[in-house]
Parts: sequence; structure tokens; C-alpha cells
Amino acid sequence: MVRLISLKITSAGIDVWLCKTLFLCPLKALPNECSSGGLSAILRCDDFSSLFPPTTKVKCMSDAGFFLDAVYISGARSLRRMYFGVVNTQGLQNTLPRTCTSHLDATSCFFPQNIINQVKSPLFILNSAFDSWQIESSIAPPSADPSGSWHNCSSSFKCNASQMQFLEAERKDTWFPGNSQPGEDKGIAVAVGDWYFERAKK
Repeated sequence: MVRLISLKITSAGIDVWLCKTLFLCPLKALPNECSSGGLSAILRCDDFSSLFPPTTKVKCMSDAGFFLDAVYISGARSLRRMYFGVVNTQGLQNTLPRTCTSHLDATSCFFPQNIINQVKSPLFILNSAFDSWQIESSIAPPSADPSGSWHNCSSSFKCNASQMQFLEAERKDTWFPGNSQPGEDKGIAVAVGDWYFERAKK
């Protein structure tokens, strides 16, 4: 099994590695990373899959990498500004999926919510339903909450009814695309294992 995520590492490593040099390709490959690496797992899943022959079963897993292009409480978008800088500083415009950039700007295509429906390889997204970092950074950052009314909600998830209503609406709009499957009452390890090994439901 292969556990790599960086596109540069996979391109350089696998090129001179088993598949093309020794013709010993793995039967399965699973790029699996967390946070910004989890974002890469989503963005580069199909690129990673294309490095292998059809005999290799490639699946991708993203852990806490589903960053939201969310409108925060003041009506602006904080992560969009940051991602615009990342995309332009690193010149990523031509590396993002063309199925997305053909109809959206490059910054939008850096957000998973705009590309997951176009990823062809099997993809498992593991994310907290309510991510405290994203609440504080993309929904209620201090700059948008000068009164500090969201502080308890973002830092310790002690949210009032109106805050919960706002978060629930945001969660439903972004976490559950049409082709997603509802979670089940099982541990994370079991859920991932069932998906990866295609174990039938009992």
C-alpha cells in the first residue's frame, strides 16, 4: 500500500519507482492526509490515481481537509481572501481541475465543496460536523465579531439557539452534497475500513 500525498513527491518518486522501473505496481494505494494535506488529498486524488495502471485500485481519504468557502457573520469571506493569496502566490491556476476552472475562478476551485462532485476516484471525507477552527476562522473571526458574542461558541462550542441555527444551515449547505452518504452509528476506524475494503453491510 502506498501512502503519499504531495503531487511533486508522487510524480518524482513513482516515476523511478516500482511501476515504471521494476513493473511492480501495488494492488492498492491510499493517499491519506490531515488538514492542509487532507485538502491536497481531495485536489490531487485523480492526479494520483492517473500515475498507476488500471490494475491498481486507488482510493483517497481526507481528514479535516474540507475547508469551507463560508460567509461569516458579517457577510464577508475570510478564507477566500487567504486562498486567493495562496493560489496566486504559488501559481496554482493551471494545476487545479479543469472541470472546475472551466466555469469557476481558480480560488473557488481551491475549495473542496466546488470540486468533490467532479472527483472520479473513490473519496472518503472525514470531518467534524462542527469544526471549531473553521467556526473561529471562516465563520466568526474576531474581525467580524468585535463584541465577542461568538467567542464561547467558537472556542468551547457553547452556542446559543440563533448561533446553532446559523451553523446548522451552513453545515447542511456544504457538508452534504447530493452524492454523499449519511454517517452510521459506528466507529471511525470501522467506517473507514468498511469503505476501503468494500465490506458489505450487515
